Amino acid sequence: MTSSAELGKRLIESMMARRVPPGTHLSEQHLESLLGCRSPLVGVALARLETQGFLARGEDNGWRVVERSREEAWETLAARRLIECGLLRGARTLDRGALQALQTHLSRERAAVAGGELGESSFLSGNFHVLLAGCLGNGLLADTVRGLAARTALIAMQCQASTDAVRSCDAHAQIVAALEAGDFASADGVMDRYLCWTHDGLLGRQARRRPTTAV
Repeated sequence: MTSSAELGKRLIESMMARRVPPGTHLSEQHLESLLGCRSPLVGVALARLETQGFLARGEDNGWRVVERSREEAWETLAARRLIECGLLRGARTLDRGALQALQTHLSRERAAVAGGELGESSFLSGNFHVLLAGCLGNGLLADTVRGLAARTALIAMQCQASTDAVRSCDAHAQIVAALEAGDFASADGVMDRYLCWTHDGLLGRQARRRPTTAV
């Protein structure tokens, strides 16, 4: 039987694939379509996503996808740099199976980009970072990265920012190549530059510091 955690994961992955923009009202029919099932656990999954800040209850007792603030956009990208670069800095080895998984994922991402599949390439781009965290041996942080990648996709949709799928895929290829060579420092450098580029694309080319709130 599908668990509430699995249902929540499916909805987060739908956000990563840009199928549910910020502000979307999620009707019962919409949820059944997104999650591929009807289950009493759907309510449990939605309540969990509410506590995680992805959803809010509407006045009609329905649900809507929360719109992100500029402050949260900054926090999301800052958290990703801390976690993802930190994982690479702390890594020493990566086994052959993990490298093969990353190479297979990269091939799928390249195919989606070449085919102009925006939703699929967006999902695979975000999921590359989830897979990498898992391959580096931290499943707990992989779940955290999944949530942050979903937030990044929502921010991109809300800002109507155009993301360069080719550039993202190229950065991922450089990271995999560095890992194959055992050069974790270079992989860390590519990751940091990539996340800085993502920041600039979403929030503009400005100092990467916490935005101040007007008083």
